[in-house]
Amino acid sequence: MTYPIRILGNQVVLHEFSLEDVDDVLAIIGDDKVTTWLSFDSRNRDQAVAMIEGALERAQQEPRTEFYFGVTKRDGDRVIGFARIGLSGVQAGKLGYAIAATEWGRSYATDAARALVTYAFKEIGLHRITAAIGSDNAASIAVVQQLGFAARACCATTSSPTERGATACCSPFSPTSGAGDGWTARSLRQQNQAHREPGRRAECSDA
Repeated sequence: MTYPIRILGNQVVLHEFSLEDVDDVLAIIGDDKVTTWLSFDSRNRDQAVAMIEGALERAQQEPRTEFYFGVTKRDGDRVIGFARIGLSGVQAGKLGYAIAATEWGRSYATDAARALVTYAFKEIGLHRITAAIGSDNAASIAVVQQLGFAARACCATTSSPTERGATACCSPFSPTSGAGDGWTARSLRQQNQAHREPGRRAECSDA
């Protein structure tokens, strides 16, 4: 996997960030409509610059443990969102994504997430991908359901206040809210193996 990476979806393109993306990124992470569903509060310009600089630095580390991309439309160059998989455990990763509120309802999140999940299974060699989503985030739940993710019970709980989305499988979106759902996808090879082994349930379908 040679830097920079570029991934084509049906509607969108995933590409490495550049500092030229800062205004587009700020329009996303500075919007309360978007960050309501993310693991952090709305950020300012300096924080947007720091986010991009951090992503650029981590993208060139060896071995690479984070795949964090800007999302553009196939016929445009403006960043309308981002998608990320951070490696976690053995051949496992955690998926996250966001799309600008002005672009909601056009399936860009689904296309970006599908392209990244496919890349992660085929090119990175992951066997398992999870996404932590609050139980009230119906739009994001619909995205992962379309990708074949299956809901599973939380594997961890916390009795103390935590940052939103701070746990791996539980997704408390505020210190007082109930935990969200964990969603899991496994590679097609693992799904086929699960179907062959009696008593073992596959956690995702071929989406």
